[in-house]
Amino acid sequence: MHRDRWKTKKAKQEHFSKILRESRLGEYLTEHYDDLLNLLREHPAADEKIGVGVLAFKVDLVPPYFCRGFYILRTDGTSDDFSYRICLNGRPTAAQKTRRAFRNEIFPQIDSFRRVTFANGTAACAITGKLINNASAEVDHAPPETFARMMADFLALNNLRAENVETISHDGGVTHCIVDDGLRRAWQEYHAEHATLRAVSTAGHKLAHANDNNRKSTRAA
Repeated sequence: MHRDRWKTKKAKQEHFSKILRESRLGEYLTEHYDDLLNLLREHPAADEKIGVGVLAFKVDLVPPYFCRGFYILRTDGTSDDFSYRICLNGRPTAAQKTRRAFRNEIFPQIDSFRRVTFANGTAACAITGKLINNASAEVDHAPPETFARMMADFLALNNLRAENVETISHDGGVTHCIVDDGLRRAWQEYHAEHATLRAVSTAGHKLAHANDNNRKSTRAA
C-alpha cells in the first residue's frame, strides 16, 4: 500500500483541488499520474473506475453542469470521471447530496454572473481589490445571505429537512440534482431574489471565511 506524503487531510485536499483548478482542459496530467492513481484507489468504486487499467488522467468538463472534473482514460480506450472528494471523504450523506444538488441547481446563475463580471477580461476581487480573471476567480455569496443561510431558510420555509430532499446523480456521484421540478424552480427563484454574488480571489475567499468564523466565535463567547 502507498503512504500519503501529506501531513493532513486538508493539505491533501488542497493539493488535488489545485490540480483540478489550474490544469488545462484535456491535457494529460503526466506529472500527477501516481498521485491521482493512488487517490483513485481510495474511491468506494475503485475497481469499477479503474477497470482494465488506467492509461492517463486529465481534467475536463463534466456534464450536466460542465464543471471541472477529473477523467480516467483506460487502456482499452474507455473513459470515466471521478470525484476526488468522494475518494477523500467516501460517499456523501443524504444531507450532503442535497447541499450539492442545491449548489448545482444554481449553476446557471453563477455562470451568468461570471460571464457578465468578466466580460472585459478582468475584475476587482470584492475582498482584496486586486484584479482577477475568470479562471482564477471564485464566486461567493456576500453576507448576510450566505449560501448556507439561504438554503437553511428555504428548507425551513418549505417545511423540509435536507436529508429528506430527493436527489439524483447522473455521473457517478460527482454532481447531484433535485428530483422535484417544482422544488428546483422554487429554489432557483428564491436564490435569484435573495443572493448577492461577488467575484473573489482564492485568498480573498479564505479571508472572508476567516472573518466570518471570527464573528461567530465572538458572538458565542
